[in-house]
Amino acid sequence: MEDTVSKSLLLLGILLVAMPAGMLALPSILASDGEGRDIIKLTWRRTGGFMGLAETLVIEGDGSATYTYDRFCFCSTDYVLSPDEVEELMDKASLFSEDRAYAAKAGVADYFIYKLTLQTDSDAWSVEWVDDWAAEETIPSELLELQSYIEDLIERIRDSTDDADQRAIRIARDFIVAAPTFSYDGIQETLTVESVATLESEPPQYMVTMTFTSSHTGYGDRTGLPVAQVETPHTAIVTVVEDEVVSAILDGQWDEVNQEPIA
Repeated sequence: MEDTVSKSLLLLGILLVAMPAGMLALPSILASDGEGRDIIKLTWRRTGGFMGLAETLVIEGDGSATYTYDRFCFCSTDYVLSPDEVEELMDKASLFSEDRAYAAKAGVADYFIYKLTLQTDSDAWSVEWVDDWAAEETIPSELLELQSYIEDLIERIRDSTDDADQRAIRIARDFIVAAPTFSYDGIQETLTVESVATLESEPPQYMVTMTFTSSHTGYGDRTGLPVAQVETPHTAIVTVVEDEVVSAILDGQWDEVNQEPIA
């Protein structure tokens, strides 16, 4: 019996010496939450990016959830997760049982910052990270998987509460914000949805009219081009069909989808 135990300990020692150091570091970061420390509340927050996004998802242990979205409006939505969704989410989250941060590389910009806070009856801890491409060190795949799961959940929450017009407005607004003209110098607080019209067609077409002001003249990405520093108002008409932007015209002069003047 003693010989068997000795041989087992010797073999374990050989394996530990031979194992790469990186393989030993991961469990200390992603340690199991442990028995008796059930997560009763999860808070996920995403901030940053060039458009100044701020959104928060709070999930209680009973599955009740609140999603808030703060970009050009403050929107709040309540939702209830199924028991299976709660179990899967908490199982993924329980891999992270201590404070940890993954910082951004020097010199990068326009990345999102994520923060996950987990709470039990007795304590709380947080994991903070940035977009994978902007991170200074490798972000564990388990954390990226959790991030993807939460983002999919948010899409389901949005889909459950959006009516057709609201969904078209959100898609059109997100397109304009990310498109070159607005992302170059659009003034965030000036972006306003003026109207949405539904064309009688199959499938339905939603024409969303928005206005915003740029801090310079011109259209598209004007980096390196001579432009006048003059506040310039714009009107955008964005057509959404089956959740896709098929047309986006600025001031009747510029095609924002194809990035070219209109003949």
